[in-house]
Amino acid sequence: MIAILGRILSSDAMSTDPIPIGSGALQALVSPLGAELKNLRLHGDEWLWQGDPASWPRQAPVLFPYCGRCRDRVIRVKGTVFPNQPIHGFAPESVFQVAEQTPDTLSLVLEDTPATRTLYPFAFRLMVNFSVRDRAFQQEIVVTNTGTETLPVSAGFHPGFRWPIPGQTDRQRHILRFEHHETAPVALPDSDGLMGGTTMPNPIRDSVLRLDDTLFHAGSAVFQNLKSRSLWYGVPGHPGLRLDFTTPHLVLWRWPGPGSADFLCIEPWAGLPDPAGFSGELREKPGMTLLPPGTDTKWGIILSLEA
Repeated sequence: MIAILGRILSSDAMSTDPIPIGSGALQALVSPLGAELKNLRLHGDEWLWQGDPASWPRQAPVLFPYCGRCRDRVIRVKGTVFPNQPIHGFAPESVFQVAEQTPDTLSLVLEDTPATRTLYPFAFRLMVNFSVRDRAFQQEIVVTNTGTETLPVSAGFHPGFRWPIPGQTDRQRHILRFEHHETAPVALPDSDGLMGGTTMPNPIRDSVLRLDDTLFHAGSAVFQNLKSRSLWYGVPGHPGLRLDFTTPHLVLWRWPGPGSADFLCIEPWAGLPDPAGFSGELREKPGMTLLPPGTDTKWGIILSLEA
């Protein structure tokens, strides 16, 4: 299905060659396929997971027009069922066009087509903007409603980072340090990837989450409506990565199955997967923004790397 979808939503005339942007010691590589960050290197050290077909082959896909899974892989719009919905929407398998480019910035755009409307029957413009300044990489998702009716939409970021990070070897020493202390229970999706109502006590203690494989026995852990909009990832006392984000939710995920999986996905989301048993309209899916005609909305992240 993914290969077929990719052919439907792309054009042979559109290049998918990765595009370099950078500033000084920080260099990035972005693919027009999915507007996906493929490399993020500081002084030549790679911070992004580089993929493994046996576990997770991606690096940092953009999630659109929704986050997570749809029950039975369908959405409903005004009573009409639209089947064959991919996880996280169709943006990861769509080829974006270059809208603007400089040595340290890049803007990619995706607009609705007859093919996208077979999955998502709305007019839209999706811009993904990238910039590199000193040791900070910024990514912004901007969605514009170019149609005449309300646009139900959400989006998210899905970067996968090396675990252990460059310069470290002991995975058990890594932490996430949150901006604020978080106490709300953490949601654990069910075996279908839906929000089944199962939770675990919040593992954050004094704003610190000590990373351990046991956190991911359900695959992902969903932190909803965080107070924090910033966190730090690394080993205490050593250089790490700061992630600032504007979304209300954060998902942590690593591959729970066989194959190499020395990565941690730290995913700021604006939406959520369907609840188990959900049969409502797309506009009722948790976390959807209802965007009036002619308006836009945006979400962003900043990755700041320490030398």
